[in-house]
Amino acid sequence: MKQIQNEMDSLQEQEDSSNNLTPIPKPSENYVNIPKTLKLSKTTLNDYQNHIRDLVKLHADLKKEYKNQNPKTIDLVISKFKKRNMTFLDTINDWAIKIMIKRSINNIRNYNRRKEHDNKKVNKVSKKSKNKESADDNSNTNINQNNGSFDEINETPLDAAYLFINNLV
Repeated sequence: MKQIQNEMDSLQEQEDSSNNLTPIPKPSENYVNIPKTLKLSKTTLNDYQNHIRDLVKLHADLKKEYKNQNPKTIDLVISKFKKRNMTFLDTINDWAIKIMIKRSINNIRNYNRRKEHDNKKVNKVSKKSKNKESADDNSNTNINQNNGSFDEINETPLDAAYLFINNLV
Protein backbone atom coordinates (compact mmCIF):
# COMPACT_ATOMS: atom_id res chain seq x y z
CA MET A 1 0.00 0.00 0.00
CA LYS A 2 2.81 2.37 0.90
CA GLN A 3 4.62 1.57 -2.35
CA ILE A 4 1.50 2.29 -4.38
CA GLN A 5 1.09 5.61 -2.57
CA ASN A 6 4.72 6.50 -3.35
CA GLU A 7 4.22 5.68 -7.02
CA MET A 8 1.05 7.77 -7.12
CA ASP A 9 2.90 10.67 -5.48
CA SER A 10 5.74 10.45 -7.99
CA LEU A 11 3.27 10.36 -10.89
CA GLN A 12 1.51 13.40 -9.46
CA GLU A 13 4.86 15.21 -9.15
CA GLN A 14 5.67 14.40 -12.76
CA GLU A 15 2.28 15.65 -13.95
CA ASP A 16 2.68 18.84 -11.95
CA SER A 17 6.15 19.37 -13.35
CA SER A 18 5.10 18.70 -16.94
CA ASN A 19 2.43 21.40 -16.64
CA ASN A 20 5.13 23.88 -15.63
CA LEU A 21 6.29 25.40 -18.93
CA THR A 22 8.91 27.78 -17.60
CA PRO A 23 12.37 26.25 -17.16
CA ILE A 24 13.71 26.03 -13.62
CA PRO A 25 16.72 28.29 -12.94
CA LYS A 26 19.81 26.94 -11.24
CA PRO A 27 20.16 27.88 -7.56
CA SER A 28 23.15 30.05 -6.76
CA GLU A 29 24.49 27.79 -3.99
CA ASN A 30 27.71 25.81 -4.29
CA TYR A 31 25.99 22.46 -3.75
CA VAL A 32 22.65 21.86 -5.41
CA ASN A 33 20.34 19.31 -3.85
CA ILE A 34 18.66 18.15 -7.07
CA PRO A 35 15.76 16.17 -5.57
CA LYS A 36 14.86 19.02 -3.23
CA THR A 37 15.18 21.70 -5.90
CA LEU A 38 13.25 19.76 -8.54
CA LYS A 39 10.87 18.22 -5.98
CA LEU A 40 11.61 14.66 -7.07
CA SER A 41 10.98 11.53 -5.04
CA LYS A 42 13.91 9.31 -4.18
CA THR A 43 12.78 6.51 -6.50
CA THR A 44 12.39 8.75 -9.54
CA LEU A 45 15.74 10.40 -8.85
CA ASN A 46 17.40 6.97 -8.58
CA ASP A 47 15.85 5.95 -11.89
CA TYR A 48 17.16 9.11 -13.55
CA GLN A 49 20.61 8.63 -12.03
CA ASN A 50 20.77 5.00 -13.16
CA HIS A 51 19.93 6.06 -16.69
CA ILE A 52 22.52 8.85 -16.62
CA ARG A 53 25.14 6.42 -15.27
CA ASP A 54 24.44 3.94 -18.08
CA LEU A 55 24.70 6.65 -20.73
CA VAL A 56 27.93 7.98 -19.23
CA LYS A 57 29.49 4.51 -19.23
CA LEU A 58 28.54 4.10 -22.89
CA HIS A 59 29.62 7.46 -24.28
CA ALA A 60 32.00 9.33 -21.96
CA ASP A 61 35.74 8.84 -21.61
CA LEU A 62 36.04 7.77 -17.98
CA LYS A 63 39.76 8.49 -17.86
CA LYS A 64 39.04 12.21 -18.21
CA GLU A 65 37.42 14.53 -15.70
CA TYR A 66 34.07 16.10 -16.52
CA LYS A 67 35.65 19.44 -17.37
CA ASN A 68 37.97 17.75 -19.90
CA GLN A 69 35.20 15.78 -21.64
CA ASN A 70 34.35 16.54 -25.24
CA PRO A 71 31.34 18.93 -25.21
CA LYS A 72 29.75 16.94 -28.03
CA THR A 73 29.84 13.85 -25.84
CA ILE A 74 28.06 15.70 -23.02
CA ASP A 75 25.47 17.01 -25.50
CA LEU A 76 24.95 13.48 -26.83
CA VAL A 77 24.33 12.14 -23.32
CA ILE A 78 21.91 15.01 -22.59
CA SER A 79 19.95 14.51 -25.82
CA LYS A 80 19.66 10.74 -25.30
CA PHE A 81 18.58 11.27 -21.71
CA LYS A 82 15.92 13.79 -22.74
CA LYS A 83 14.56 11.48 -25.45
CA ARG A 84 14.05 8.62 -23.01
CA ASN A 85 12.92 10.73 -20.04
CA MET A 86 10.45 13.21 -21.43
CA THR A 87 8.91 13.75 -18.01
CA PHE A 88 12.16 15.15 -16.59
CA LEU A 89 11.77 18.77 -15.60
CA ASP A 90 12.97 21.43 -18.00
CA THR A 91 15.86 23.38 -16.52
CA ILE A 92 17.66 26.38 -17.93
CA ASN A 93 20.58 25.15 -20.05
CA ASP A 94 19.97 21.61 -18.70
CA TRP A 95 21.88 22.37 -15.51
CA ALA A 96 20.35 19.47 -13.55
CA ILE A 97 21.29 16.88 -16.16
CA LYS A 98 24.81 18.30 -16.41
CA ILE A 99 25.25 18.12 -12.65
CA MET A 100 24.09 14.50 -12.61
CA ILE A 101 26.50 13.69 -15.47
CA LYS A 102 29.35 15.43 -13.66
CA ARG A 103 28.67 13.58 -10.41
CA SER A 104 28.40 10.21 -12.11
CA ILE A 105 31.65 10.69 -14.09
CA ASN A 106 33.51 11.76 -10.96
CA ASN A 107 32.08 8.91 -8.88
CA ILE A 108 32.99 6.30 -11.50
CA ARG A 109 36.50 7.75 -11.84
CA ASN A 110 37.01 7.75 -8.05
CA TYR A 111 35.74 4.17 -7.81
CA ASN A 112 38.12 3.01 -10.55
CA ARG A 113 41.03 4.89 -8.97
CA ARG A 114 40.38 3.32 -5.55
CA LYS A 115 40.06 -0.10 -7.15
CA GLU A 116 43.44 0.28 -8.92
CA HIS A 117 45.05 1.56 -5.71
CA ASP A 118 43.74 -1.43 -3.75
CA ASN A 119 45.01 -3.81 -6.45
CA LYS A 120 48.46 -2.24 -6.20
CA LYS A 121 48.44 -2.77 -2.43
CA VAL A 122 47.48 -6.42 -2.90
CA ASN A 123 50.27 -6.89 -5.45
CA LYS A 124 52.82 -5.33 -3.08
CA VAL A 125 51.71 -7.60 -0.26
CA SER A 126 51.86 -10.68 -2.47
CA LYS A 127 55.38 -9.72 -3.65
CA LYS A 128 56.49 -9.32 -0.03
CA SER A 129 55.00 -12.68 0.90
CA LYS A 130 56.72 -14.31 -2.10
CA ASN A 131 60.04 -12.87 -0.96
CA LYS A 132 59.36 -14.13 2.54
CA GLU A 133 58.54 -17.61 1.20
CA SER A 134 61.77 -17.73 -0.79
CA ALA A 135 63.68 -16.69 2.35
CA ASP A 136 61.90 -19.46 4.25
CA ASP A 137 62.87 -21.94 1.52
CA ASN A 138 66.50 -20.92 1.94
CA SER A 139 66.31 -21.48 5.69
CA ASN A 140 65.17 -25.08 5.12
CA THR A 141 68.61 -26.12 3.86
CA ASN A 142 70.70 -27.93 6.44
CA ILE A 143 74.43 -28.51 6.27
CA ASN A 144 75.26 -32.04 7.30
CA GLN A 145 78.08 -31.76 9.78
CA ASN A 146 79.44 -35.24 9.04
CA ASN A 147 80.28 -34.97 5.33
CA GLY A 148 79.66 -31.30 4.51
CA SER A 149 77.00 -32.04 1.86
CA PHE A 150 73.75 -30.14 1.56
CA ASP A 151 70.57 -32.00 2.38
CA GLU A 152 67.31 -30.21 1.76
CA ILE A 153 64.72 -30.77 4.40
CA ASN A 154 61.36 -31.41 2.82
CA GLU A 155 58.45 -29.62 4.32
CA THR A 156 56.92 -32.76 5.81
CA PRO A 157 57.68 -33.41 9.49
CA LEU A 158 58.49 -37.10 8.84
CA ASP A 159 61.35 -36.23 6.50
CA ALA A 160 62.74 -33.75 9.00
CA ALA A 161 62.59 -36.34 11.78
CA TYR A 162 64.28 -38.95 9.56
CA LEU A 163 67.16 -36.61 8.73
CA PHE A 164 67.54 -35.63 12.37
CA ILE A 165 67.79 -39.28 13.45
CA ASN A 166 70.30 -40.07 10.68
CA ASN A 167 72.48 -37.15 11.76
CA LEU A 168 72.55 -38.46 15.34
CA VAL A 169 73.70 -41.94 14.32
